[in-house]
Amino acid sequence: MASYLYAEFVSSPKKEELIVNYSLLSEWVKENSDFSGSVESCYLLPEIVIFTLKGGEKLCFVLSNRDSFIYFDNSRLDLSEAKSIWQNLKNSRIDNLRIAEQDRIIYFNLSHQDIYQQNHTYILVAELMMPQPNLIFCNSKMQ
Repeated sequence: MASYLYAEFVSSPKKEELIVNYSLLSEWVKENSDFSGSVESCYLLPEIVIFTLKGGEKLCFVLSNRDSFIYFDNSRLDLSEAKSIWQNLKNSRIDNLRIAEQDRIIYFNLSHQDIYQQNHTYILVAELMMPQPNLIFCNSKMQ
């Protein structure tokens, strides 16, 4: 799993600075760029947030201070000890996976229709940087 976070330092031809290229994480994002799903529920466990999607697939964010990464899981996970979070995201559409150009930050769009039939777009930001990785839920203006 940690291989997703491989960093390659590349000298920039235009500047006298180093550019960090997270090649395996970037490749994972590229391979999954057409991902979309409907959120069934969200759970919090120590150092992991799990989005269960309709159809049984799970989008997992490991947020440890030792290692942080993201992956899909189709197995049955024991969520009996997990805390249910973000119940208002049920039935939200999650898609538009992308990565910051030179950082370990991944963005997802979440589209949600509330009980008043109002459509809302949110952005889920996964900062996969140690020692304090974060999962941030923002409105469409990144606030």
